[in-house]
Amino acid sequence: MDLQASYTYSQARDRMSIVNFPARANFSNTPLDSTLENRRLRPSFFETPHKVTLAATAGRARRAQFTLLYIGASQPPFTYVINGDANADGVGGAGSLKNDIVYVPKDAADIALVNPAQFAALDSFIERQRCLREQRGRLMTRRSCRNGWVGLLNARVVTTVPRMGQGLELTADVVNVPNLLSSRWGQHRDITTGPSVMLLSLAGWDAQNERGRYQLRLPARGAVDDASSRWRIQVGVRYRLRQAPPQGRRADM
Repeated sequence: MDLQASYTYSQARDRMSIVNFPARANFSNTPLDSTLENRRLRPSFFETPHKVTLAATAGRARRAQFTLLYIGASQPPFTYVINGDANADGVGGAGSLKNDIVYVPKDAADIALVNPAQFAALDSFIERQRCLREQRGRLMTRRSCRNGWVGLLNARVVTTVPRMGQGLELTADVVNVPNLLSSRWGQHRDITTGPSVMLLSLAGWDAQNERGRYQLRLPARGAVDDASSRWRIQVGVRYRLRQAPPQGRRADM
């Protein structure tokens, strides 16, 4: 049996992760935690701090081999944002553009909600996430929240049928083996596949306290990513011709 293992650690910082094709969309959808001219360095959306790869192969070469491959990695960081132009920079007033980072309230008196009774739900949501819980009373830091760990277990079977110096190689790959065994296993759960998640929507102005009034827009926590959670099977066939002998030697007759 052949065993292999690897671990990769990396850090990546940027002022703006290029996630959209149009330049204006990238500019307008990057959460703003400083000024437009002096954006701060924060974790890149493409950063993968930790990655683990484990592989185990059993069998004989040119006969039949069975391989199990596990790949686990940190998922991308993200920022909770407001739908609406809360920071009055001219971005986010309409459409899908959102660059206004949420203020994490300390208590019910620290935020104006259209429906004050919804604070209990907001408070519970904040308490369940360390990245929000530790930033009460201030604007959250851009990309200081991160989706959970994701792991994938795949399998491969390879066999070769030799014939007169030529070979027919048959392969079968199973992606997400646990989900093949049970529909409850191998599920990938996260909040978002993008760099921003809407938490609040600007709904008006609280003149008495000179601050915005918000509607709650709680995202689904732990929603299953259906596409990446499904098991898949891929089969392949490769025919290998007999190789020519090295120069200066004749082929066996």
